[in-house]
Amino acid sequence: MSETPENEVPERIEPSDDGTSAGEETASMTFGAKAIGIFLDPGRVTSHLSQKPDWLFPLIVVVIAAALFNFFASDAIIGIAEEKAIESMQNRNMSTEQIDQAIEIQGKFMKPEFMVVQGALGVVIVQLIMALLFLFLGNIIFGGNKKFKHYWSLVVYVGLIGAVGMLVQGALVRMTGDMNSAQLGLGIITAGDPDAKIHKIFQLITVFGVWEWIVYGIGIASFTGVTRGKAIGTIIAVALVFSVGFGLIS
Repeated sequence: MSETPENEVPERIEPSDDGTSAGEETASMTFGAKAIGIFLDPGRVTSHLSQKPDWLFPLIVVVIAAALFNFFASDAIIGIAEEKAIESMQNRNMSTEQIDQAIEIQGKFMKPEFMVVQGALGVVIVQLIMALLFLFLGNIIFGGNKKFKHYWSLVVYVGLIGAVGMLVQGALVRMTGDMNSAQLGLGIITAGDPDAKIHKIFQLITVFGVWEWIVYGIGIASFTGVTRGKAIGTIIAVALVFSVGFGLIS
């Protein structure tokens, strides 16, 4: 019978490029389980995504939700765009005939079907930018080693939370016909003055938005190994800076 030499060094298992060892196995999770889990058990889902990222099905859901929001809110969005265009042209002392012609031309591009396409493309662009931002935060700031596909999967799965928010807000706009009445966060406090800078900032801080920020932090912690408190605090700080910035320039 052969014997193993006492001084033999066991073979070292090298980690893979996604941070897991070759000997580790990740239990499979269906899309449905991950979609529900991102609401109820985000830590488990983001840990799974850190090893087995995927993005197609949640992206489809988020794109459909964004398209539906723009469809539901199309009349209100078109109305606001026309009001602002008329006000701008009146400030430039354009004649009534010129304004009517400009509004007619604008109307050709502000149809509900175009709004649906804009919503679908817009959410994809925003999520790509967010994934790049998280790639920088996770790998450069927090010293992680995940790839873009990991952060992209995190963004689209967390986007399912925002998708519910978009559908709720879209339904409210559809029922009331007023974009300003569909506030799901701090915007409720300042809804009486929709043109105020503080309202433009507050309306970006919503229940679903803050929920997303927290889950992004949980995901960054899963991907990098930093504490959840540190990751969530960083994400909230960055989100608040962006909210204030967009509110001030809008």
